[in-house]
Amino acid sequence: MESLYDKFMNDTINTIKKLSHEQIDNLINLLLDAYKNDRNIFIAGNGGSAATASHFHEDLCFGALSGIKNAKRFKLSCLCDSAPYITAVGNDVSFEDIFVNQLKNLSDKNSIFIGISCSGNSKNVVKCVEYSLNNKMDVFCLLAYDGGTLGKLTKNYILIKEDTFSSNDRMHNFGIIEGVHSLILHYVVFEINKRLKENKI
Repeated sequence: MESLYDKFMNDTINTIKKLSHEQIDNLINLLLDAYKNDRNIFIAGNGGSAATASHFHEDLCFGALSGIKNAKRFKLSCLCDSAPYITAVGNDVSFEDIFVNQLKNLSDKNSIFIGISCSGNSKNVVKCVEYSLNNKMDVFCLLAYDGGTLGKLTKNYILIKEDTFSSNDRMHNFGIIEGVHSLILHYVVFEINKRLKENKI
């Protein structure tokens, strides 16, 4: 009988092998366009995806510029990081509006929104995508399974497909999805750093 360790690791490896390099490269090119043209980028997610969004904010704004002297900066904001604002809107309006209210304050038509959602159905991320598309902003999502509502709203995404999992256990699968989403974004940062050093933008 396969151990939990072997099942988790094998599913993770299988998931990584089935990723679309084209989808990942599309995100890299979008971010490099934002860098080149001084576009604002906003990112959001819930739970583990919120932690991934916050981590990516740090990595893109700091790590991606490692070893590059006098580099200009990425204009990235993580909508998950202001606890006072999030709790004010969540308490006084609704949890569905905690991100989109910030997007309305800060974004313009040249902005980019990146949403992270394992299910693709996170209502507060869906609201951001709908607002972004209605205001002619570019959108990109990190999703899983069939992409959910977000996968129907946009085709600009990286999708972890359901057939990569050997288990129907939600906790098992979400752990892999969140880990691989983070892994993808680490690679994105490393690749951007490489291209910036080579001046390939």
